[in-house]
Amino acid sequence: MTTQNKLKLVAALHIFTAAQTIIFWVGFYTEMIFPKELLAPMIKNFEGYYAWETAFTVPDMIMAAAMIIGGLKLWRDTSNAWAATVLMAVSGAAIFLGLLDFMYDAFNGMYSLGHLFSMNLLLIGVYMPLFGVFSIVILHRNRR
Repeated sequence: MTTQNKLKLVAALHIFTAAQTIIFWVGFYTEMIFPKELLAPMIKNFEGYYAWETAFTVPDMIMAAAMIIGGLKLWRDTSNAWAATVLMAVSGAAIFLGLLDFMYDAFNGMYSLGHLFSMNLLLIGVYMPLFGVFSIVILHRNRR
């Protein structure tokens, strides 16, 4: 795979991940993926969990916006150093936010709810750090 193709892949993955992040929050707040009445009895300290989870909304939206802007700029011009820098920064944010979410969910029984929401949380907690590391490695190796 050429350097240009690797960078376009990273750009596309950032745009895809940003879109998935936005879709997650739309699904969460419309209760399509997080039906409050159904999940509240399953989650210990539901109010605390809900406050914890919703605290991620603004950081996730800022991260998604930066992923879209950086991803589009890198897609158009794989030599754009500014775009690569922005994507490396948001990749670090993805690692941090993903691991933070993963650890909280693991230590607080969120993966054993017996609801599809648990699988969604697990996918996020595993994907985001791996995606972040992959992106940083590719972007760093292909700096111009």
